[in-house]
Amino acid sequence: MPILEKEEKMSALERELINAAFRGDWAGFPKLPVLSEFFVQEDSRLFVQEEADNTVRGIFLRELLLGLQAPAKDAEANSRLHGVRLRGAIIKGEIDLSDCKGAAGTPLPPLLLEHCIIHDGSGIKNPVVRNGASGEEKILSAVNASNVRLSRLSLRGCRISGRVDLTDATLDGDLEISDVAPLDNGSPCQIFASRCRIGGSVIAQRTHLRIPDGQRSEFDTPDYALNLSAAEIHGFVMLQPSFYAQGGVSVRGAHVSSDIWAEAAVFSASDEIAFRAESLQCDGAVALRGKEGTGGYYCQCEVLGELDFMGATIGFLDLRGVHISKRRGLKNSWMLNLYLARVRDNFLLGNHDSALRTIVEGPIGASAMTVGGEWDLRGLALNLPPDLKYLGINASNLRVSRDLKLGYQAISIDLTSSHVERNLSIEHATMEAPSSQEDGLLARNITIGNDCNLKAISGTVNLELARIGGALDVRAQYLTSLNVEDAEVRGSVFISGIFMPLMKKHRISFNGGSYRSGFSIGDLENSLRFINPPSSLVTDIKNMPIPTLSIEDACIANDFQVTKVRAAEVLVIEAYKAPLSFYPNWVLVEALCQLEKERKAIIAFLKHQSDTTMESILLGGQSTPIHQLNGRGTLKLDSAPMVRDYLRFFCAYVWGGDEREEGAFLIIETEKALGGARLSAPVEFAEVSVKKDEEKGWSCIAMMRYTSKLYRAELHVNPDGNVEMTKDELLADIEEKNPVTFESPLRIITDSRIKADPGGAPFWLRTILPAAQVEKITREEIAQDVEPILLQQLVQPGIQENEAATASGRAEICLRGLKARVLHHNLRESGSWGLGIRLKLNGFEYDRVETEGVEGKDKIVKPRIVKDNTDPKKAFNETEIPKLEKPKTRSSRRIDETADAHISWLIRQYDCPHAKPHKHARDRLIVCAIEADSAESAQGESVYEPQPYEQLARALHNEGKYEVAKRITLAKLSLERRFVHHQWIRPFLCIMEKCFDYGLFPGKSVTWFLMLWLLVGTGTFYIANYQVDEPVLVRNSGAGTLALPGQRCGEEIDSLWYALDVFVPGLDLKQEDRCSITTRDEAKPWRAFSVIYEILGAIVTPIMLLSVTGMLRRYIER
Repeated sequence: MPILEKEEKMSALERELINAAFRGDWAGFPKLPVLSEFFVQEDSRLFVQEEADNTVRGIFLRELLLGLQAPAKDAEANSRLHGVRLRGAIIKGEIDLSDCKGAAGTPLPPLLLEHCIIHDGSGIKNPVVRNGASGEEKILSAVNASNVRLSRLSLRGCRISGRVDLTDATLDGDLEISDVAPLDNGSPCQIFASRCRIGGSVIAQRTHLRIPDGQRSEFDTPDYALNLSAAEIHGFVMLQPSFYAQGGVSVRGAHVSSDIWAEAAVFSASDEIAFRAESLQCDGAVALRGKEGTGGYYCQCEVLGELDFMGATIGFLDLRGVHISKRRGLKNSWMLNLYLARVRDNFLLGNHDSALRTIVEGPIGASAMTVGGEWDLRGLALNLPPDLKYLGINASNLRVSRDLKLGYQAISIDLTSSHVERNLSIEHATMEAPSSQEDGLLARNITIGNDCNLKAISGTVNLELARIGGALDVRAQYLTSLNVEDAEVRGSVFISGIFMPLMKKHRISFNGGSYRSGFSIGDLENSLRFINPPSSLVTDIKNMPIPTLSIEDACIANDFQVTKVRAAEVLVIEAYKAPLSFYPNWVLVEALCQLEKERKAIIAFLKHQSDTTMESILLGGQSTPIHQLNGRGTLKLDSAPMVRDYLRFFCAYVWGGDEREEGAFLIIETEKALGGARLSAPVEFAEVSVKKDEEKGWSCIAMMRYTSKLYRAELHVNPDGNVEMTKDELLADIEEKNPVTFESPLRIITDSRIKADPGGAPFWLRTILPAAQVEKITREEIAQDVEPILLQQLVQPGIQENEAATASGRAEICLRGLKARVLHHNLRESGSWGLGIRLKLNGFEYDRVETEGVEGKDKIVKPRIVKDNTDPKKAFNETEIPKLEKPKTRSSRRIDETADAHISWLIRQYDCPHAKPHKHARDRLIVCAIEADSAESAQGESVYEPQPYEQLARALHNEGKYEVAKRITLAKLSLERRFVHHQWIRPFLCIMEKCFDYGLFPGKSVTWFLMLWLLVGTGTFYIANYQVDEPVLVRNSGAGTLALPGQRCGEEIDSLWYALDVFVPGLDLKQEDRCSITTRDEAKPWRAFSVIYEILGAIVTPIMLLSVTGMLRRYIER
């Protein structure tokens, strides 16, 4: 370039700049030039006016930095150039510093430009791709500092039209680009520092960069507004506050020795990737996060495009409060790409405890990523496209050195073959599987060094082949499917909560697993509840799923404890709804539900009218839910009718009593509202009176029913919805019993004459609200809206243990082939196994069985304090206190009752809904087995398997409960007689069972032996000897005897010993040698009896002997 030799060619600012540069001072003006004063626009471009006196040419700055310009001889300046410091100037033309260095390769002095306008640079051709078509576009070069070596470069507050090119440049100090922005709305402003070596930091505060969409770099790859690819930065990169890059940022392959900070920044992609950090090496933290201020203010970090960390190595990664969204028209791909990335410390992606949420509108790829610390995903909102064919987060082969946390979100994640060295914790999360996938959480072959905690989890979970070094704790909330097959858990396993399958293949499966420290199902506070889903939630109505827990062929090295497992379903007979004037957009719903044991009850709840939120609030007699809703600013008490409606509502759904068992403070305004009940004294009914107080609130007078009495009460309604009873007066006793009882959150109907009338006793809608507003809910609405809401509400903490809240459902627990050390369960009717639970026990092996509820001590609980709730004022204003139970007395259980309890447990193997009830459990067992066998015979299968009976008897025997074990064996033999043996042997086995209990109980065989000997034999032979006219027992005639033929025996024999001699084979008491039955024709019946008696003796005697010696019992038990 030509050198400016003559001073007269320089502007006044340029001459000033020379002197200032050698003095180390600033030159120029303190403010940014105003465009309208110095620029004119032609063809959408800006041109500087010639007479502008603040213009500095770009070529002049080059010469000054290279030492080609010197100050005037008379100027007071040092001989050394301290740097170029220029403010408020208009720099015309390109600043070309390419390949420039100081003497012997030393760095040039610093170039510091502040509040300058850099424009009118030279044009270079650059490739672009728009709408899939390639082309070229001219880009202005504002600063060309490629391959330069500078001490420092600052463009603070400058307005740039074009590119600042720092390719292969070396900066010994900082790169300062704070407050840099495009010259105008149409001008590009790009910092291109590929392969740049920066000895300090990159500082870009309040910076606005921009490039055209589709712009490409020198290798035909997407270009970026801030391009630091392959750069080496020894300091930090500060992209905050208010950093905006329209065209994205690239640090691909860069090495940053400190941190990258981008709080509340905005990155907008020109192509697909808005922030490109492939193969980045950052020794410190990378923080692309939102900013949270005071007073609820927050600002997210916006990424309009993809965020790519593939292969990056980062010290600490913080993406809390980032919002990654897809630009319109971009194809489906990973919105956050972490493939092969390595984070040496923690990785924070969620932000569950703040209003500043993390949102990713697309899938996340984190396969083979390594996190040296903790990976926290809690609160991450993942918005996936509906046509996505894979899980939302692909983190297969992930390695996390500390905890992996998910929660407070709906998410799907693939953790196949991953390794978590500490804990995997998931809480309050819904694992939603895409339509083409089966599992929302896919963690096959995962290794977890410590515990796996799944709390309040729903959706579908797959932990097949998992290896867990600690405990597995599953507390489900509408869990659809859980697969833990062939897993190894070194700690304990605990499962409780709600399981509701939506497809036939959905189940809880622990098949083939190894569980080394025990396995527990439910505890006293949290049961495992199987819910039969409403038909509206099932995808295939023809194949309604049966909830199933399967632990087939598994091995439990310690105890297998079943504390509480239940099966239930919600059956709504009919329901009514009405809008509420004091709660806009809310409706009050009352549903009549079918309960277990043919009971019915009313359940009430509030439902938001929005179809999107489906929010509901259960009304179970407590005031807390109402006050919480009021605290949200929903309550409107603008007029007396509104206050009157609200008072009726509040009093009806806030109940008295320690556990709300005393019921509602139901406001009565007409005699009809009492349901025909008679009063002990005449009463004049009146509408609720409402009067505005001089102070805040409303004063009301109302008649109300509480328990079996009618009161007149004075109440005060505050503007915040709090109601206080200030005075009460007893008017009359209600002589008829209340038609409902209260078991929070239910109103149990006790009068079978009550019909489902919305104006009748069970429904309160027309008593509380105007009758014209009450509307019956259709069957379709019940299936779609009411039943799912009731399912959700009836499993809330404190409500889920109310077993009357739902009807009994059906569920299966399969224990085939399971091996455990000890089986613990409670055999009470309300113990471990609820109604409708069917068991599959074939092959279930355990060494010992420990039971509660049939023998031993019952648990003693603390005594309770009984409180007087007859005073309505005291009960209405009273705060809730816990209720304690009276101590229960100890009681012993008979052996038969214990055996019946165990046999009732075995009956659960058979599906026999139509079997008639029987007093004894063994009779019920036989009836159920026959009914189940007739149902299965069409399929050619037998329901009887001997192993469960043999196993239970063996375990009881090991516990020393020999008599109970024998009764279990007897039940098994009774079934074998019916289902195993051939028809011809069954009569004999029937005798063996009915008469001798198969020799299991010696007392019975001895009794039969003695009865046949003493009563039958002795009595018959005594009659034959003395009571018959013609001799029947006659003396034997023969050599050496004096007896005559046909002579009666008489005193020759003793009938007792003669009967024993005949009855016992092989026994010779010399009685038969003396006498025998005569051969006359009329003695044939006696001879037949003798033969039969001898045969019976040949059968009964050995059975009795074997039973007494125990040989037969031991043979059968084996």
